Amino acid sequence: MTEPKLTSAFPYKLWPAYTPARDIAALGAGGRTWLRYALASFVLVVPFCFAPVSRATGLGPGVALAIIVVFITWQSIAVALQRSASQFWSFHFIMVGNLFLNTGLALALAVVPGDPRTPLFCFACAYACMNAASTELGPNIGCLVAATTLPLLTIPLFLLRGADPTWSVAGPALASGASALGYHVIALHTVGAMAMRDERDAALERVRSLEAERARTHLARDLHDSIGPALSVAAWYGELLERGVPASELAHLASGLRASAKDGLTDLRAILTGIAPASATLSSLAAEFRATGARLSDVAEIELAVSHSATDVALQPSARTTLTRVFQEATHNAIRHGGAKRIEVSLAVEGPTLTLTVTDDGRGVAEDAPAGRGLVGMRERATELGGTFVLEARPRGGTAVRMALPMPAIALAASV
Repeated sequence: MTEPKLTSAFPYKLWPAYTPARDIAALGAGGRTWLRYALASFVLVVPFCFAPVSRATGLGPGVALAIIVVFITWQSIAVALQRSASQFWSFHFIMVGNLFLNTGLALALAVVPGDPRTPLFCFACAYACMNAASTELGPNIGCLVAATTLPLLTIPLFLLRGADPTWSVAGPALASGASALGYHVIALHTVGAMAMRDERDAALERVRSLEAERARTHLARDLHDSIGPALSVAAWYGELLERGVPASELAHLASGLRASAKDGLTDLRAILTGIAPASATLSSLAAEFRATGARLSDVAEIELAVSHSATDVALQPSARTTLTRVFQEATHNAIRHGGAKRIEVSLAVEGPTLTLTVTDDGRGVAEDAPAGRGLVGMRERATELGGTFVLEARPRGGTAVRMALPMPAIALAASV
């Protein structure tokens, strides 16, 4: 994990970065908040119940408990006020007041015993460091001023109580310096942590945006490559019916139209539900291609021949989808745009590569023809599986589509 970086830039804002909606939500139920404060205060008071600690600090358990009771009471009031604050400035005023009062209560632990040499100044220093570490508040001049100036305000209190004049100044000054130094050092780390958090959030947002864009691209491509050909076949059946056919052919045409509609519905359900298609073998995929060819032959008198390697291979669902979609798009283009009457499809395993080849005897493709969505989609599908895609005009007319995919990326592990 990357460590937060120190920064030499001035990291402070003017005031704590209070956000009413966020901070009020973070307060939770009043009972839970009060219970957290009570438990923390109990842990703080316990050490003063032991005589050695009480003698060393000059603070008895009763006095410590009284200060803690004041703290809990104020926190309960502050929580209620914060939750009911209706305007930004009222909430802001309460939070800033809470900051200074909590610092004052921490200093009271040091002032009550009357000895400026007390180690109880550490509570004020710890509170300052805790605020510096808060990414919700962020490093700010308000917290730094509270941590620096409030310890110095205890100097006249020690002098009025007759404490040693030198330590009455030195003790609070040391506490002020320690609080300021601790706050600043931790604030620099906090700025680094906040920058890392912002970078992480920005990176996550970019990933979410890319994933959403990829999902939209996949959806558009699947709709174009699967539903489009099915609807085209249905349209061809409709054209045949418009031309008029013998009554004896109506049942045959109706059967073909129903089969095409079922294919389209199956593809649509798979797209809408996000269910990946089942795996297939090379031979079963070739059989599906032949069934499609039989329907095309009925509709448009097109001859479609399918051949495949003798070596049968179990294909991953993603490979099955890619091969099927490219086959559908290539045959659709050959018939619709090329006017082909014969299409040849080959599924060949050659070493570490599976090659799908679709050739036709149509008009071919012009070299300067713009790349449509279907062509772009076929190339993208091949690239996603680490393969290559080539579309070229045949010397004697027609078009050849070749997609080569690496076997390790498309075959099930047991088949590789």
